Amino acid sequence: MGATGSGKTTFINLLSGSKLRVGYGLHSCTAEVEAAQPFIVDGRSVTLIDTPGFDDTNKTEAEILALISQFLATTYTNGRKLNGVVYLHRISDYRMGGIARRNFRLFRQLCGDDSLQNVIIVTNMWGDVKPEVGEAREAELARSDSFFRAALDKGAQLMRHENTKRSAYRILGAVMGFTPRALRIQEELVDEELLLAETDVGAGLQAELRRQSLAQQEIVRELSVEVKELEENQDCCPSVLDELRADLQKAQEALARAEIENKKLVEFHGRTQLELEKKMEALMDAMERREIELHESREHELQQQQLIEELENALAIGDEYDSDNEADTPKSRAQLVKPLERRESRQELEAALTTAREERDRLQSTLADERYRNDVNMKVLYKAHQLDVELLEAQYERKVADMEQQHEVKAQQALQAQRALRNQGGRVRVNSGYGKVQLMLLPVKGSPRFTPGFFQDLGTAVRAL
Repeated sequence: MGATGSGKTTFINLLSGSKLRVGYGLHSCTAEVEAAQPFIVDGRSVTLIDTPGFDDTNKTEAEILALISQFLATTYTNGRKLNGVVYLHRISDYRMGGIARRNFRLFRQLCGDDSLQNVIIVTNMWGDVKPEVGEAREAELARSDSFFRAALDKGAQLMRHENTKRSAYRILGAVMGFTPRALRIQEELVDEELLLAETDVGAGLQAELRRQSLAQQEIVRELSVEVKELEENQDCCPSVLDELRADLQKAQEALARAEIENKKLVEFHGRTQLELEKKMEALMDAMERREIELHESREHELQQQQLIEELENALAIGDEYDSDNEADTPKSRAQLVKPLERRESRQELEAALTTAREERDRLQSTLADERYRNDVNMKVLYKAHQLDVELLEAQYERKVADMEQQHEVKAQQALQAQRALRNQGGRVRVNSGYGKVQLMLLPVKGSPRFTPGFFQDLGTAVRAL
């Protein structure tokens, strides 16, 4: 929460990767309560809620209060409590004027003193001021009774956001450490079944609107007297009279707005409240669907990771067999057919790689569809499958390279062994296939008897083959 233009939406987009609309002009962009795409932090699902400021350029304070309070009531009725509330304030503001103080006063009344332990007041836009200037303003905000001191004394925290993910996650980490609790407005609307105008924040806004009405009435009365006097004065300058009439019209319009806003606040029930309830129920349903999709995506990612680990373990077992096969101990027939099993493992690796590529390509085609182009969950799934493909490709390339290298080494060993056999007076013909090796010893005419060294070289040849 916070004033219009305080950076609420930018802060949420930075953390969640959402694309909520951000305003950079004088008019506010967040006109409704919006839920960002959920995301995972330390194994926990996080959903950030964006709200319009009380000083919104499109809606009155009463309308903003009705939106926020109805959302909070709906979530509380559905058994969900907030972990915490982040209130953003621009450190770049030269002073905290009357509107800013009134906004924070309404915010405090909405939260209630007991919930201020779950509130973090965040100063941002530090890049727009010199460090010493920002620090002086921060200190004044913290120690002044007119600003944040009362809230800080009740347990609220003051933190800085430096427009980096690191500082944003530090703030989020603090909020995630809070114990979820109900805000005062939730208890009043749901547990105590009060009307919005009867709540603390509703009564506070009514008092402020009455004060504005009285002030505007006095301005209208004074301007009316001045306009009447000038109209009776024949020597009056027409431009001065026109200017006063314009001021009088503005004051009358401001008085009418204050009275209408107060009336809306008092009459916020019945049809208007039902319409907001339906809107907030739809928002709640959308939030829950997104969270379910996120958990399913997370589960799929974990399953893919488990598959990758199993493939890596299978490759590691094959490598262990290579090491064992180089030992001088005799091998059983079951060990002799192990290379065939290894070839099958390589085929399984190829099949897994093909499957991962097909799933990645399917998701890529889905993301090309306009309807899913900004779907964060789809993008998460695509990235997960892209990672699967990269890992499997790396494993496959390493496997093929290892097998080729082993084949080359053993071929050289076999060649050397055959040369040694010929030097001993014999030659060997080798028929190998399907895990079996047949040796035929052929004596060379005129050769001496086979010596002990011949049989040693023969053993080396067999192992190499």
